[in-house]
Amino acid sequence: MSEDAGFILLAAGLSTRFGRNKLLASLDGEQALILQTAKNILRASDKLLVVSNTNHHALNALLDKEGIPHLSTTLSGLGMGHSLAFGVQQRASWPGWIICLADMPTIKTSTYQSVQQALKHHQLIVASHNGNKGKPVGFSAHFYKQLTQLQGDQGARSILRNNPNQTFLLNCNDPGILLDVDTPEQLEKLKSLN
Repeated sequence: MSEDAGFILLAAGLSTRFGRNKLLASLDGEQALILQTAKNILRASDKLLVVSNTNHHALNALLDKEGIPHLSTTLSGLGMGHSLAFGVQQRASWPGWIICLADMPTIKTSTYQSVQQALKHHQLIVASHNGNKGKPVGFSAHFYKQLTQLQGDQGARSILRNNPNQTFLLNCNDPGILLDVDTPEQLEKLKSLN
């Protein structure tokens, strides 16, 4: 298990388009999006770190209550790149990092497992479905320095853009890798698909 890459679940966004913390909203009427996403990952691996915002008290309390490992950062307001860099720094000993977004609750556990396995053979993994790139994205330890220097709101796009020859597109039979929740309307659309 220690040879496996771990999962960094980014949950520090401000949810400005949703109007409130979208990760506390529910897809199934029972479980918050953050819990649904985290539990899908935890069925694949126990190597998980949620990166949250220091000011998201209700979300952090929920993660505490559920026993889901998380660390908060005050830098999350500066963009996804800062949260991603923070998470990777906190788990520097891992042999790789699979970057996931907490607003993507319909990604299958088998997809997370497939990305984790593929990262044993490739430097960079991008999940894809029907030719469309999605999330999660996996990085080997080779990219540690680049990941920890990320800033702003572009996440790791620059690393992907600059390393096309090292990028392996992993075909997944999982439309969930393309479906996130940014607005209440998107949440309702996702409910209708389930």
